[in-house]
Amino acid sequence: MKNDDNFKKKNVFTFRLKGSFLSVLLLIQVLMIGLSIAFGYLMISNLKEAEERRTQSVTKHIQNEVRHRIYRSLLVTLNVAHDPETIEAFRKNNREALLKVTSATWKQLQTHGITQFHFHKPTAQGIVSFLRVHKPDIYGEVISNYRPLVVKCQLDKKTVSGLEQGKSGYGFRACAPIFYKDKLIGSVELGAGFSEGFFKQLDADYKGKWSLVNLERGINTINEDKIILSSYNQTDDISLNNAHLVPEEVLKLIKQGTSYHEIDRATESVTMYVPIHNFSGDYVLYITYEYKTQYFARIRNVIYISSLICFIGLLLSGTILFILYRQVTNPIRELVQETEKIKSFNLDEKVNIRASLFEIKTLVDAIANMKVGLQSFKKFVPSQLVRQLVESGLEANASGQRREVTIFFSDIADFTTISETMRPSELASHLSEYFNELTKIIMEHQGTVDKYIGDAIMAFWNAPVEMNDHAKVACQATLKIFQRVNELEKKWTAEGKPVFRTRIGINTGDVVVGNMGSEQRLNYTVIGDPVNLASRLESLNKYYGSNIIISQFTHEKCADDFEVRTLDYVLVKGKIKAVSIYELLAEKGDISTMDREYILYYEEAIAYYLKRDWGKAIEIFERLLAQKPNDGPCRMFLTRCREYNVNPPPESWTGEYAHEKK
Repeated sequence: MKNDDNFKKKNVFTFRLKGSFLSVLLLIQVLMIGLSIAFGYLMISNLKEAEERRTQSVTKHIQNEVRHRIYRSLLVTLNVAHDPETIEAFRKNNREALLKVTSATWKQLQTHGITQFHFHKPTAQGIVSFLRVHKPDIYGEVISNYRPLVVKCQLDKKTVSGLEQGKSGYGFRACAPIFYKDKLIGSVELGAGFSEGFFKQLDADYKGKWSLVNLERGINTINEDKIILSSYNQTDDISLNNAHLVPEEVLKLIKQGTSYHEIDRATESVTMYVPIHNFSGDYVLYITYEYKTQYFARIRNVIYISSLICFIGLLLSGTILFILYRQVTNPIRELVQETEKIKSFNLDEKVNIRASLFEIKTLVDAIANMKVGLQSFKKFVPSQLVRQLVESGLEANASGQRREVTIFFSDIADFTTISETMRPSELASHLSEYFNELTKIIMEHQGTVDKYIGDAIMAFWNAPVEMNDHAKVACQATLKIFQRVNELEKKWTAEGKPVFRTRIGINTGDVVVGNMGSEQRLNYTVIGDPVNLASRLESLNKYYGSNIIISQFTHEKCADDFEVRTLDYVLVKGKIKAVSIYELLAEKGDISTMDREYILYYEEAIAYYLKRDWGKAIEIFERLLAQKPNDGPCRMFLTRCREYNVNPPPESWTGEYAHEKK
């Protein structure tokens, strides 16, 4: 018991050389692929992070540029608001003097991108434009109804700066209150718009396509129909329109002040959306920046390099392992193949394995000797049955299950007489050739040869291999057998050998199928009443002079596939109920017009026979026998009709015929 346990423990760690080498190769391949994927993933992650850093850098650059312009406007505005000459000219409402005082400053501001220079005064009508240094001819306009930044500056008496919308659009503005002796007398405002210079400055550091998009369109804005306020480097309408065609969820993020970017694989470009808030903190604009990215090209390069490394690694590792495998395991692999052949009872080929190792050479010799011994044993064992059982995976123990099968019985007519005319060795050889041909056809049609009973063969379909059309396949195999037997008869006649006329019975029904027998010996077979009926049908061929008889149960399974003719309604020995039987003739459509007409007349005669119209039946059967004098069923029914014409059966007769002696 202890030794058995140790053996089991040792078996836990056993493995096949072929499987181990393949496993190692597979593991190396998986490792190489995994490392390549990990390398690619890491590189792609780095590329993605680099792209993220670029978008963050661009976002900060835009925001810094906006803040810089606002701050620059704020500084200049504060300087102007505290200049004594400016305050004096503004206090005296002297527009010419104020223009003269600020003209030099204005020229200098223009070189720094400042585009607007305003002075405002509070009046009873509201805040009015006192002097536009950039447009001195336009003044006196009430601006308090659309310039909240100026209103806030004068109401709070504090400097206000930031983004604001004016009549000409959004701009960076700074407005500072002007005091004279601590009294507010007005305000001064400087502004710079989103001009080409602004985007040109951005494009100098980051090349691409730029657009300024209005977020507050349609909500009490001056230019409520203008979506794209300005653009730079936009070469087509599609790019310009795409600047505002963003999904609602993205638009929601932008309105909340969150920058967003998306990467388009089709165009290999990145589009950024950077929100810009006004002086009161509301996000009213966003800048779109579109640029060509090397992200996808670099990803393709990473994938190419990773794939190349993986391929080279797989090729080298596979080559090394293959050489090692051939040098070490070739003899063992061939030995495994030989044992598989032996397990399947394929014993015809000789063992021809080259081995350099002494231990393997000894094993090769042992298997070769075992194969020679089994070749002799094969003659006593149904090798085809063993092969089928192995392939189907059935365990060889006493067991059975109920299943519908089609059973086949064949027999050779007058075999006893034939055997008496031949020497035993000749008879065995002749019978072996016959069995080989029939068995081959049965196996080709997935049938199972159960046993050889003298000159008879018992076979069945739908076990162990399951088949939906087992009755049809069995009939096809039977017709093929008769075709082959006819060919063999010509061959045997030419060789001077006796011919074997074969009779076959086929039945379909539920049986118990499985391994039957004892612990010492098992036989995979079928048992049940349908088996007995198939055997009876085979023997009935002698009575009817037919070749193949199938039962009504088989006929029902494949009535549309074969040409048959009614033989009888019989009550065979051991049966309580009568069974309709048929002669199998050919596959559907595989008979001549003359033969079909012959069968129709035959069926008409059978109909008269069942109606007890013996005269009509006799007339047709005699006419049919005139055409085919050797037709056994016609001759049998003609004899029976003549007998019934003299001695009619009882009134309870419905066509059945009892074969009490069969």
